[in-house]
Amino acid sequence: MESGLKTLDYVLWAACCFGHMVLLFTLLTRGGARTFRVFTARIFYLLLRDIALYVIHRNGSAGEYARWYWLLAGGDYVLQIGVVLELARVVMRSTQIWFEKGLRQYFVYAGAAILAAGVVAQAISPPNQAGLDLWSIRADIFMSMVTCEVFVAMSAAANRLRRPWSRGAMAIGQGLSVWALVVLTGQSLQLAMGWPAELPVFDQIGRFVYLGTLIFWTVTFARRRATQTFDPDEVAPTTTELRELFYAKRN
Repeated sequence: MESGLKTLDYVLWAACCFGHMVLLFTLLTRGGARTFRVFTARIFYLLLRDIALYVIHRNGSAGEYARWYWLLAGGDYVLQIGVVLELARVVMRSTQIWFEKGLRQYFVYAGAAILAAGVVAQAISPPNQAGLDLWSIRADIFMSMVTCEVFVAMSAAANRLRRPWSRGAMAIGQGLSVWALVVLTGQSLQLAMGWPAELPVFDQIGRFVYLGTLIFWTVTFARRRATQTFDPDEVAPTTTELRELFYAKRN
């Protein structure tokens, strides 16, 4: 059984690594990388991380692998936040209306969500976990909650201002949110079970779901025209915005 689980872990690693390569190629050749630079950078980073961790796993010790795993995870956390902010920029657009209205509303919602996630993560203390392991669990739970909550906050601000969603932005937001929600559910179940040491099934389910998001993203961006550098809905101000800007200038 243990050998089978180990084989499954290698298969999932290889599938995700290949998925990152295909998605990166699709973003670079179909124009998605021009609009979603941070998202593309994160996919490239995750590809390099997969390769580096495999090399360390094959040639290093378990302690070295654990240290590098969490060190590289920190970079992924930063890029996840960058992706969320990039989605906000694409959806809301860099106009005066966004800075005067959308930015304030978005940061109020997002700030409350981040504060709530921090309080919950800090209060969590799984049994038999301490030191780096404990803080890594808290960091995972915090990022899962923040990803879901901030995406909801951004959606609320965009809907209130009646901002349209492009296909790419919607796909990225939906994929990240579904994956984070599945990971958060698995972590909650592990907490309810006392956080058993040898129970990889939740991690494997999360990887299966993440592999599905890679396929979803690849199909979405593959359908974009290769010559398309932007979506009209992402950059063209609406007539209402232009009118508000015009009267703001006059007054």
